[in-house]
Amino acid sequence: VESRDNTISDWQALSLRIESQPGILAVAPYITEKVILVSGGQLRGAVLTGIDPVLQGAVSRLADSIVAGSLDSLKEDNFDVVLGVSLANLLGVSPGDHVNVTVPRLTVTPLGLFPRSKRLRVVGLFEIGAQQDAYQAYVSLRTGRILLGGDKGVQGLQVATEGLFQAPDIMRALDKFLEEQYVVQDW
Repeated sequence: VESRDNTISDWQALSLRIESQPGILAVAPYITEKVILVSGGQLRGAVLTGIDPVLQGAVSRLADSIVAGSLDSLKEDNFDVVLGVSLANLLGVSPGDHVNVTVPRLTVTPLGLFPRSKRLRVVGLFEIGAQQDAYQAYVSLRTGRILLGGDKGVQGLQVATEGLFQAPDIMRALDKFLEEQYVVQDW
């Protein structure tokens, strides 16, 4: 579920409304943006997604896909990142190493405009056996807000439904329930 204006300010209240609907099991917020990750001269495009690791566990199997390190480290207020295994291999990093992230937002300084950049510590690797292993990176929701903006709002809400094949019907009903400012999509 995303907002047509790209920000859901009161996402906690919207989450409760969504969870009250039939067939909805859980809801988790996210912020996402395409970024550039750099380590040791290796440069790769990636999708950086800020998540709440506790709520994320109810809508995805990311925690079960961790093959090195830990997703729990994202619960801290550090600049930590969990990378797909293939992405980590392309960058030549493993848990404990650092990567630099550059986001497509400009920072204004007395010397001019510069892209926003930050050093992140790799705390985990995941492998789901799909393309996401080569481009996906996860940070905490707080870190995502700092890097990508968003103040207290989020870009969207992931929704877990009672069944994979029931999801289209459940999400159609949710679309009718929510105001027109929201865009509802299923798999």
